[in-house]
Amino acid sequence: MSGALHLLGINKGKEDFMSSEAYQKLQEHLDRLPMGFPRTESGVEFEILQKLFTPEEAEIACALGLKPEPAEAVAERLGKDTDRMREKLMDMSKKGLIFRSEKDGQTAFSGAAFVVGIYEYHVKRMDREFAEKKARYLKEAFYNELHRGEGKSSFLRVIPVSKSVDSDLGVYQYEEVRSMISQQKLISVTDCICRVKAGLLGNPCERPMETCFAFGAGAKFYIENGWGREVSVDEALSILDMCDREGLVLSPSNSQRPVAVCACCSCCCDFLHSLKRFDRPALVANATFCAEVDPNVCEGCETCVDRCQMEAIDMDDDLAVINSDRCIGCGLCVSTCPTGALRLSRRETAGTPPEHIGHFFKQLGSERGKM
Repeated sequence: MSGALHLLGINKGKEDFMSSEAYQKLQEHLDRLPMGFPRTESGVEFEILQKLFTPEEAEIACALGLKPEPAEAVAERLGKDTDRMREKLMDMSKKGLIFRSEKDGQTAFSGAAFVVGIYEYHVKRMDREFAEKKARYLKEAFYNELHRGEGKSSFLRVIPVSKSVDSDLGVYQYEEVRSMISQQKLISVTDCICRVKAGLLGNPCERPMETCFAFGAGAKFYIENGWGREVSVDEALSILDMCDREGLVLSPSNSQRPVAVCACCSCCCDFLHSLKRFDRPALVANATFCAEVDPNVCEGCETCVDRCQMEAIDMDDDLAVINSDRCIGCGLCVSTCPTGALRLSRRETAGTPPEHIGHFFKQLGSERGKM
């Protein structure tokens, strides 16, 4: 029996061996996806899979890629009864193990990465045990997986809060969150999974919970499963204003047509918390903007210091000083500067995100040598 199977602590009987083999194959399958699901020395990743999947569900999940397809195709691939497979796929999608969408007028199913995907789909199902295992997994393996190498792609990017954007900044539509929201036909909002986890672990965050948006097919999935609620454009914009007041960093999925927008805090958010550990978060995050200070206008009130999630602002002779290596261009300091001493500027190294999420996954997979 391999070391990975031994970590599961399962007996060597045939049935138990087949069960453990199913989880090993699922871990390998998830790790081949662009976001990855690497192994650890402790085997906590197998504990997570055992908690979430039955052996049969693990086998089915391994047969799904990221391209949506009908139950008939999956049943044929696995040599299973179509009606039974349709029932299992629907049940797995309602449990947050795979993704469900509509394609050509019929229900289609696709696999999901662990992050962003399966983990987030458990926003209403997470318990303390899952929260503890996820926290262990982050420390042992997944923090490094979130930002594998400086300047490489990550699933989320940072865009500035609207009040920090000057008309002369030349902001593209995919960088302006209110424009992005206003064009959506279906929007859902749900609790921040990271703040849910923090609360279960006894570290509740003081910031609001219901701050994470999904659009289109993702919104439909959340609404139908009861994980989020539909909101109008006006209510979504109102929530955005609240996020600015509360000092939350806006992080959409990394494409020009994002499928989701998170509102993050570095005390709870896995993305920001891991980013903050680097000496140069701006480089790791491919930051598009950077804050600048006009020393002739700054009055040294330190409001910006309190607002900065990356600890990118220090005081020198009662004047704010920006560490450009740490500034990720969220604009939270700009939107509340009482004297208007702060503004955003575009970095010369700023790149352009992929057009849509499918292109992003191809780019990320190519960078990481994944599927």
